[in-house]
Amino acid sequence: MEAAQLVNEVENLQTPKREDIEHQSCNPATRRTRSQIAPDWTVKDAHILVNEIAAVEGDCLKALSSYQKWKIIAENCTALDVVRTANQCRRKWDSLLGEYKKIKQSGVDSYWPLDVDRRKELGLPDYFDQELFKGIDDLVRAQEDRSDTEPDTDPEAEADVLDVISESGSSSKRPRRQIKSHRKHGEEEKEQLSAVKISWQKVCAEGKKQIKDVKKVVQEETEQLVAEKLRANTELVHAILRGNLSENAKYGLSDIKDSEAYQTEFTRRQADSLITCLGDVVDNLNQLHVLVQQCE
Repeated sequence: MEAAQLVNEVENLQTPKREDIEHQSCNPATRRTRSQIAPDWTVKDAHILVNEIAAVEGDCLKALSSYQKWKIIAENCTALDVVRTANQCRRKWDSLLGEYKKIKQSGVDSYWPLDVDRRKELGLPDYFDQELFKGIDDLVRAQEDRSDTEPDTDPEAEADVLDVISESGSSSKRPRRQIKSHRKHGEEEKEQLSAVKISWQKVCAEGKKQIKDVKKVVQEETEQLVAEKLRANTELVHAILRGNLSENAKYGLSDIKDSEAYQTEFTRRQADSLITCLGDVVDNLNQLHVLVQQCE
């Protein structure tokens, strides 16, 4: 009797009861539903997704890889109570973009006055929110404008932004705020660099003015020196013509006893002194001419 009772208890432990199985299959807490695997997107959810894509791309698109971009977008959506993974956000965007392009390229004047049957005939989506379409259209236009006009990004600035993004992983509630903070910091650095550039330009301008002033003073002093040399040369020419030779020119004349020979040698030395003096005058005049041209 005791052995038969023990066998029944073991069978009850190993074999679950039918009512328990039916209860578990009907209990939503014990099953993984389709909505948990691929949750539905409401129009509001889609609006939030498009807005977050525009915000992230507007802040630092060129500094992000595709993985990083969608990771941040998913975190931003989660912070706004749209809990989705990066892959779910990316797939939804691809779907929205595909439907948007169908409507955009359909050639119809307006999609929204059409009834559902006509939309199906044209191969268009059965329904597409008009405000959502406008948001996607604005985002696509912004992407096209950036591809045409956006300059190359500084590699060092990209590295800084990536550092901020990696740090934001631990605080998914505010990733976009951190990116905007970094962007503001970058703008402050640009303003500081601009101020330094202006200060440097002022210093250069003052330096050039000082150099110009010094150059003018040197030119004036050089002109005075050349003028003094010309006056001295003029006086020397007059002295030579009067027969007043320098001591060097007179050296050895006293040893000449013959008056005719003396006169000849004196005249020769006088001519040599005059030629030397006139050569100095020509050099000084050339130097003065160059200074006048520089002043002009």
